[in-house]
Amino acid sequence: MGTPGTRFVHWEHHTECDSTQALSQSAPAGPWGVFWADHQTDGRGRQGRSWSDIRGRDLAATFRVTGIGPLDAVQLAVAIPVAAARTVVRVAPELDAALRIKWPNDLVVSGRKLCGILIDVDGQGSHVYHIGLGLNVNSEEFAGELRSSATSLRLHTGRAFDRASLLAELAAAVDDGIGQLERGDLAGLEQEFRARIGLVGGSVRARVGTREVEGVLHRLDTRCAVVGAEELSLAHLSALRACP
Repeated sequence: MGTPGTRFVHWEHHTECDSTQALSQSAPAGPWGVFWADHQTDGRGRQGRSWSDIRGRDLAATFRVTGIGPLDAVQLAVAIPVAAARTVVRVAPELDAALRIKWPNDLVVSGRKLCGILIDVDGQGSHVYHIGLGLNVNSEEFAGELRSSATSLRLHTGRAFDRASLLAELAAAVDDGIGQLERGDLAGLEQEFRARIGLVGGSVRARVGTREVEGVLHRLDTRCAVVGAEELSLAHLSALRACP
């Protein structure tokens, strides 16, 4: 089963797996693929963190992208959150005003995490990208520390969502976003990225390694942020937050 209208021709669903990133990375070489599961027992987040989902309620998926040559990793890290945000707004337009990208890899609604993103690249020269997306879809409650920090589409809209249909929407948006990068069509991506970050013109705190930089965010594009008098590469920017 493919994803109609996209380059994702392989569709693989599991009731349970350790992680969809592992599924994608261990699969035989092949075309663009979507690997998703009803539950991950060892879901992966960024920098070795874990990602939790509620069985059969949320969406855990990895999109494997092959055969497109090298992409700028930082620009890809901009394009994928924008693609995920486009999908959320398409299926739940009432979230448009409150939906933000939290650099480098989250979507949040009113400050609570809705979606996490993890991008892995295979060894040098192979140009195989594994784009993991964890989206809280139909969960109505969260355990532990997530109770105060996470949210879901259902909690904010009062509606249930079909996860397979939502996954097809995500696949189309990811394909479109990567297509924009391939064509060098960055203006639209940058505009949406800045709007979803929502920090340009305000005072921010940026973290580069162990160093923190504070100042007004003057400029933000697909490569750098200008904070105060400093130009900071997004490749080295591990956090970008509004000053308290």
